[in-house]
Amino acid sequence: MSLSDLASIGSFVSGVAVLISLIYLALQVRQAERNQRAILQQGRAARAVDTLLRIAEPDVIDAYFRGSDGDDSITETEFRQFYFLFQASMTGFEDTYFQHRNGMLADEAFESTAATLKFSFGRPGNRAMHRLVGVQRDPGFRRVLDGLVSAAARGTSADTFVSWKTLVTEEKTAPPGDQ
Repeated sequence: MSLSDLASIGSFVSGVAVLISLIYLALQVRQAERNQRAILQQGRAARAVDTLLRIAEPDVIDAYFRGSDGDDSITETEFRQFYFLFQASMTGFEDTYFQHRNGMLADEAFESTAATLKFSFGRPGNRAMHRLVGVQRDPGFRRVLDGLVSAAARGTSADTFVSWKTLVTEEKTAPPGDQ
């Protein structure tokens, strides 16, 4: 075997090694992207849970629901609590919108958020608050919110307690194994 043949074999082996390295790098980049998406989703879920737990605190929950329902007897302090909770929620939802728009969040996750917002905009106080503070948001996000407000079935989320009690009664009276 000549020196020229050995050089050709070496060049071939080197090319295969580079190809293997590129495939490995592509797999690593793909895994890093998956990890990044998982971290974003985990942060999004943590933010949502934190907001919900704050709303559920005894000194806040009445203000939140009085504001959401558009209760005329809401005090100024309760209104301020509702205002800041609404703003915090919208900031989180807007971040979700940006993540989706920038290709970092799956369509399913964004559609889940949109469904939550649409349900929330069934309450008159939430619709009014959107009209009051929506101008503070990104124009693209505002258009999404405006569409969700328009599509919201008014009053659908205001009766969740009554609806839940009805469903519990149905579950208690349903035959075993019947779903």
